[in-house]
Amino acid sequence: MHDKLDTLLFDQLKPQSEPNPELNRQILETCSKEKWSMKKQSICGIKGMKKITAAAVAACILTAGGVTGFAAYHYLTPAQMATEISGTSNALTKAFESKDAVTVNEMQTSNGYEIRLLGLVSGTDLSAYVTDTVQNQLRQTKTYAALAISRTDGQQIENKNLCVSPLINGVNWKTANNGTLDTGLCWFEKDGILYELIECDDLEIFSDRGVQIGVVDAFGDECRAFTMDKETGVYQKTGDYYGTNALFDLPLDTAKADPTVANKRIKEMQEKVKTEEVDKTGIKDAAETISDNPEISDFIAEAIQAEDADAFLTAHAKLVETQTLPIKEDNTIAYENSEGGKGTITTDNLKIGEKRISGIESGDSLDSVRLNVYTLNADNTVTYEVYMPQ
Repeated sequence: MHDKLDTLLFDQLKPQSEPNPELNRQILETCSKEKWSMKKQSICGIKGMKKITAAAVAACILTAGGVTGFAAYHYLTPAQMATEISGTSNALTKAFESKDAVTVNEMQTSNGYEIRLLGLVSGTDLSAYVTDTVQNQLRQTKTYAALAISRTDGQQIENKNLCVSPLINGVNWKTANNGTLDTGLCWFEKDGILYELIECDDLEIFSDRGVQIGVVDAFGDECRAFTMDKETGVYQKTGDYYGTNALFDLPLDTAKADPTVANKRIKEMQEKVKTEEVDKTGIKDAAETISDNPEISDFIAEAIQAEDADAFLTAHAKLVETQTLPIKEDNTIAYENSEGGKGTITTDNLKIGEKRISGIESGDSLDSVRLNVYTLNADNTVTYEVYMPQ
């Protein structure tokens, strides 16, 4: 068993009195018999961002019903997270317990969240989310990273994912991102902590370059949340960024780097971003071209880089929906739009009268793009608007 993280956290956070082991065993057995409800979601707010197939896995929410008796004296380990998702027999649980798994346990605070990178592992045939039939067809090496997120004020966290993105030093995030790296994400809430498990293409091949995991509120925020040093190519957090931006260096084994394969992979991603277009006949599988559709990617890139959001929206978008929302005591607002999108954002860094684009959703056509826009008002409310391309 690879239990260094479990032991460390237990020693640091052990309560004065512990529950009866037999009671814990019974509760865990009950938990394992629960029928989990699973709902396919968008990856970091980008619906169907890249090849929505079993191998890419879409994101899913897992909600346990009624099991509250288990003593939460520490964070779940990555292996326990995999078990919560797919049971004790899945290959990913065993991988996280193996000698090849890397324990990190690094915590950063950002935008009212405590974000902890628990650990990671790479390997083949590890996906915890697909059927046995599909599992037997998987051969490509994948990297998995496990994160735990809680609120700094101790309040219950919302069961809603943040965007977890691999970043390769020296490679523009528009080239290597959740779409081009075939990223999937599963998340669930347990005992007030949000657990996120990311799956993406093998990152070990890039280990000599340096690889990082970035955490932001929504896909596209990476453009402003992180800055790549022009000389070293290393990503850094933007100091005055108003939203969530945690950034973790991955302790990958540089002996497993493969520059030849890595360079080929980067070139493939660059070519896809530059040249792939939607088939004009409309027959080509749209799910394969969503994130690589230049019409969509160019619009999103221009939107999130716009210095004057109001001017961009006036020139390039049209209003779909508007709401006036009250600000809660914790300086957040909760929104839910007519298309089913919902969530909570902080207002700490909004400026009165200034429109802020934060959160983008997209399907397989330009008409499917939706921009979430927020404006702080002087009367302690926020105007929430949804825009689409003109």
